[in-house]
Amino acid sequence: MANEKGAGSIHVAWMCVAPMIAVLMLASTAAHAQTACMPVAGGVPGMPGPPQWSGATQWANIDDPRWKGASRQSFPNFGDATNDASVRGLSSGNTLYLSLQVLVDPDGATMDGGPLPTDWDSAFVGFRNPTTGQVSIIELDAKGLSAGDPHTALVSRHWTKANDAAAPIASVGSPPWASDLRLWGSAAAGATTIPWAINLKVDLPAVQTEVGTASPTEAQFWYAFTIGHACCSPVVDIVRFQWPVTAAPFDLMTSPTAPVFPTTGWAALKLGVTDPGCTGVRISWSDIGTTNTPASQIRNDANNTFRATPNWGTLTPVADLIEARFRIADWGSQIGVNGNWVDMPGGSAVPNGTNVSMPGVLEFTCNQGGPAPACVNYVAPADHQCMLVELTPKGASGISFLQDSAYRNMDFVPASVFERTAKIDIKGAAAFPGGATEREVHIYVKTMNMPAHATGPQGVVTDKQRERTGPERSPYEQATDALATYEVHVYHDTGKRSTVNGKEVRQFEAQVPFGYFVKHEGALEGWRHSLEALNGVTLTELSPNYFKVNVPEGGSILVKSTIEALEPVKGPGKVPPCRCNCELPGQGNVDGTSAAFGIGLLGAAFGLRRKLRRQRLG
Repeated sequence: MANEKGAGSIHVAWMCVAPMIAVLMLASTAAHAQTACMPVAGGVPGMPGPPQWSGATQWANIDDPRWKGASRQSFPNFGDATNDASVRGLSSGNTLYLSLQVLVDPDGATMDGGPLPTDWDSAFVGFRNPTTGQVSIIELDAKGLSAGDPHTALVSRHWTKANDAAAPIASVGSPPWASDLRLWGSAAAGATTIPWAINLKVDLPAVQTEVGTASPTEAQFWYAFTIGHACCSPVVDIVRFQWPVTAAPFDLMTSPTAPVFPTTGWAALKLGVTDPGCTGVRISWSDIGTTNTPASQIRNDANNTFRATPNWGTLTPVADLIEARFRIADWGSQIGVNGNWVDMPGGSAVPNGTNVSMPGVLEFTCNQGGPAPACVNYVAPADHQCMLVELTPKGASGISFLQDSAYRNMDFVPASVFERTAKIDIKGAAAFPGGATEREVHIYVKTMNMPAHATGPQGVVTDKQRERTGPERSPYEQATDALATYEVHVYHDTGKRSTVNGKEVRQFEAQVPFGYFVKHEGALEGWRHSLEALNGVTLTELSPNYFKVNVPEGGSILVKSTIEALEPVKGPGKVPPCRCNCELPGQGNVDGTSAAFGIGLLGAAFGLRRKLRRQRLG
């Protein structure tokens, strides 16, 4: 059995690295507006051109290999891991190819069939004339979706505004610039981890005509999701996402028949990735490490030099162009960059180029036992930590970033029995109306490749999974195809309310999720998992794997996840199951001198665990 209750001191820790890549062609700085960069579709050998979901060359499921090289924007992490929703985009000529995918929806399609029929599961795509404010938006509803359907024609609505001050006007059907609308359920998508998704093509010359711009690419771009969680009838809870995230105002719940669409913060649209607005510095999890060997090693009995090595693209780095801020927080769910993060000693403002032989690198050293900055030690229950690395321009350098932060918090962990404590922290959330002392928080546990009953060894890639492990799928998605995956998604009540069809509608906000890839060697009969709140806190299960808990305003609670791999019982005498050799990928057995550390990246993060994880062999 492997768990996280080992005792003893350690001298070496590890940063467990789950596979992930953030392919965000989305440029931004504090001084520049957001830019949506749509790479040109190149296809794959034998299948040239953009993806197709209808006609003679259509692909059977949503993961057409021709999505290779697509831009990707995810929510709430903005990187490619443990997300609630994701958008992929490509261009071919003056046509955009978009796939808007909902990855977490506890109850599937959420419909309200009252006097004002409302589909709370919807996606929106819009274009705006930056000069006149004229707007055209398509609303795409997951209405009438059946889990067994093939990709299905959508029900859509067209919203228009003459200018920013005008009220939106709705009409049935699609705008002239939208075509080939398709709604995918999980079965049709070929991916049971996608509750629903929407594909569409956008004709940019038709956008030009619709909103009156001078060219097909002058119009600004925006998209959004609403995802209903119908857990608590007669109350309806919704979660919303939009990009750009700073677009305002935005209100889809006060009145579904008169939504408020943004008037500011829309993104510029660029085709291809050679435009100056599509160039800049990018950082991801693989750019973070130490100078130890291997780079994932952190010494607890020696000094450590932490290093960020971003990708500078076409830029030639010289000293003092950018700065990195290294912050740390307890393992679990946070309120993004505004959460309960603490600056690492010596890591508050680390410039690039302090090492003259590596001008593009940002690094600092902590010292065990001093002098300052001293390395920080952690004790249970805070023996797992997440790190946040944020990049900003230094001085007046004017450096742009394709990706200045990319959240990641998935850890490789062993079975047979795995337990870990995590903190659900709501510090940094906007003040709750009325001065409440507690706030309702919802927790949804999403599992993949963890059936209650299974046959054969875990980790064997099936034919279906092999089909999906193509160039269009990120390393994180490929890991979820083959490994037992346990994700914890957290949402806090914002206090915003409306009434639709006599029902109260509450708006929740997604926090940073966390989770585990569980590795088990040997025969397997199934999986069992549980989530419990600690220290006398009550966790109520609203529906399977969907919980609510009250958290002190501005505070936190602790929860414990338990994951058990059920091994066969041998023979009539019920011989106890053997204790499997549960190695971490890429690592040997853990002994008394090392441990596998959890990871949590926002910007690029990695875990720091101080306690020994002992593993026993059968």
